[in-house]
Amino acid sequence: MMLYLGQQVRPDIPLYNMAMGFSLDGELNHRLLSRALQHCVDTSDALRTVFVQTKEVPQRVVLPSLSITTDQVELESHAAARQWMRRRTRSNFELDRLLLDSALIRISGGATIWYLNLHHLITDGWSLEIIYRRVAQFYQELLAGSELQTEFPAFEEYAQFERLERVDSEDPELGKAREHWAAQVATQTQPPRLYGAARRDQSTASTRLKLVLNHSIVKQLERTAERPEVRSFTRDQSLFTVFASLLMAWQFRASGQSKLALGAPAQNRVRKEFKQTIGVFIELFPLLATIEEQEAFATLMSRRRGEANVFLR
Repeated sequence: MMLYLGQQVRPDIPLYNMAMGFSLDGELNHRLLSRALQHCVDTSDALRTVFVQTKEVPQRVVLPSLSITTDQVELESHAAARQWMRRRTRSNFELDRLLLDSALIRISGGATIWYLNLHHLITDGWSLEIIYRRVAQFYQELLAGSELQTEFPAFEEYAQFERLERVDSEDPELGKAREHWAAQVATQTQPPRLYGAARRDQSTASTRLKLVLNHSIVKQLERTAERPEVRSFTRDQSLFTVFASLLMAWQFRASGQSKLALGAPAQNRVRKEFKQTIGVFIELFPLLATIEEQEAFATLMSRRRGEANVFLR
């Protein structure tokens, strides 16, 4: 319920909207797309989930059915489409009614964008890919005149994951893990004042900046990830250690603050039967560090790797 409580603290800000715009070449049949998305909702309990309060206690409710409308929008350019999506994304969901928004944007010249926005309470980044692939599959089946698939033996419902989580919560070993992470975050750190400036606005709006790494830098990063003090279970995790350490080192230099915290999302699908399940499985890995003035970067990376390995265990 952490996401729910966060949204209740700031009900005026769409803190957890997860909006995507899928650019597609050529025409897309609005009626078939609407049916494909509706079928995806019909076959996923997470997408039919709403949240209600009973005696001021939030309750997760899975509706037996939920009708989804995919709006049609006609615009002149991609720039106009981006503006429209930004405005639409700033709208708040009514948590007790519907946590999904869809629109088909047609742009002059033949381009098409499928706009899909879901509240983080019912999905995560991994689930967005599942939704896209499933809707694409249903759309192709409808286009071919085939019957839609209604059974998915490869995955469990999200409700089953929650039931197993409640059972696991009684495990003494997991109780020790909870105590460990509670101790880790007991002493909260202040947000760093980068270059002496504190962030004053509370908006969730952000700008994505792209940094192109040349071949030489990429090779240096890969070699660094292979060093004994950095190498971990997988190549991706080793690279995560490098980038997390770089970010913390920069924060230390830009703020002068020695005690830093970094929140890293973890996908948390620990059972293979949930790999294709739509829902919010994500957990937050609190990466904490106290950096010394003369600390070597290799030491910083080694400590980050150790903390990540403990989390994965």
